[in-house]
Amino acid sequence: MTFLKVAKVSTLAMILLPLVAISNEQNRITTVVSAAPTNIKSAPSKLSKRLLVSKAPEADSIDGAHILLVNDVDSSTPKHSFLLLSKPRTYHEAAAACQSMFDSVFLYVPGSPAAAELNLLLKNNAIAQAEVAASTNFWVLNVVAGIECMSLNKVTDKTESLSCNTELPVICVNSAPRRTLNVQEATRQVAVKTAVSTIQGFRDQNSFWFLGIHYAEAPVANLRFAAPVAKVPFKSTLDATAFGAQADEDCLNLNVFTPSLKSRTQKGLPVMVRGSTILFEPGNLVSRGGVVVVTINYRLGLLGFTENPAFSRSDIPGNLAIHDTILALRWVKDHIANFGGDPSEVTVFGESAGAVTIRALLSALSSWDLYSNVISQSDPSDIPFKSAQDAANLSTYFFEALNCGATDLVFARSKSITEILAAQGLANNKMLVEQNWTTIGLVERPAVDGTLIPGEFSDLVKSGKFNLKANIMWSTTKDEA
Repeated sequence: MTFLKVAKVSTLAMILLPLVAISNEQNRITTVVSAAPTNIKSAPSKLSKRLLVSKAPEADSIDGAHILLVNDVDSSTPKHSFLLLSKPRTYHEAAAACQSMFDSVFLYVPGSPAAAELNLLLKNNAIAQAEVAASTNFWVLNVVAGIECMSLNKVTDKTESLSCNTELPVICVNSAPRRTLNVQEATRQVAVKTAVSTIQGFRDQNSFWFLGIHYAEAPVANLRFAAPVAKVPFKSTLDATAFGAQADEDCLNLNVFTPSLKSRTQKGLPVMVRGSTILFEPGNLVSRGGVVVVTINYRLGLLGFTENPAFSRSDIPGNLAIHDTILALRWVKDHIANFGGDPSEVTVFGESAGAVTIRALLSALSSWDLYSNVISQSDPSDIPFKSAQDAANLSTYFFEALNCGATDLVFARSKSITEILAAQGLANNKMLVEQNWTTIGLVERPAVDGTLIPGEFSDLVKSGKFNLKANIMWSTTKDEA
């Protein structure tokens, strides 16, 4: 175990690290985009922001798709994005493969800005190093009259005419939009087969997106306040072209952002744990770092932190948000290889409230085999986990505000979400007054339960009873507040 204490680490420095991320993103996609009719079963209508296209290519059949981009993180400069299909094909097979990805072979014009960027990427990129190293020549579209099949030599930066039956990787145009949150275009879709289902997402200029993937059954009705239950596999295609519903109890989903599908070498895997707010998607992190990023959603408020020893652990296990996070990490371990990620190299990182969750994961033995590295940003570590007594008091106030008996779980599960939120506010306010606390963040936080979280983190560190195998970076985000 390597433990690093870093005071004042900038956000940019974090972006340059290979990470996996878990978050509760803001759903800002609002426009429905028309597409070709399809017989593929889509997500529920309340989740559908785009329409699935029929006959989307499967990652297995493409056998190596990589988005290459010189990304300077400057939104004001023009960008040229390329799609490398790394499986060697004849020229006409390669052209057909580009078409199947809803684009065409890249027109290589010597001396053009796009050509210069491609030359640079074929010499140095973080995305497809093994695939680029395996070949000297790549199919491009010919600009010379009388020559049918043209290749680009990455060593000389010159084009070469070759037999059309030569098998080479191909450089396609990636004409997907630059900002998918503002530009609603989703015809460039791709499907990934997993043990759970076929998951159909899309790509933009930076990365492939697979959104709103449920890792657990909806925590509603009899599953409200209960431990998360892993999603049952299903045969239909999952519409992963839109974020999960915002402000919905059915929130146990995650998002995958990857620069490569079916790559020779699996990517480092940052999982982000949400903080107070999540405003930006991780496309630049994926594009510049050559990593797969996963952002996860979990239960918040008293839906995620009800903890009362009056109930059996089978009814209300407590620390539900942490249980959710652990189940999401297990989904990552089981399925992320299908998206180009390395399940043995998961880095969990989080800021603010996300860092508190990181602290809980370091304390929870059942999570230790699910990640290798940890980056904690701006953890309010002077705020301890909630005590068992405080957790019990809060739960009692919560059930009283619901007009339930102290242990009437059936009645509590029958309440509307509006009633739940109102009761949560009353219970939180009562705790603030009685404990003389100053912020709601002191109320809704992980609790020492003796099982998942066996003790206060500082005590676990002193006794060596935390995840000693993980590499840990402890940091404060510069200029945060």
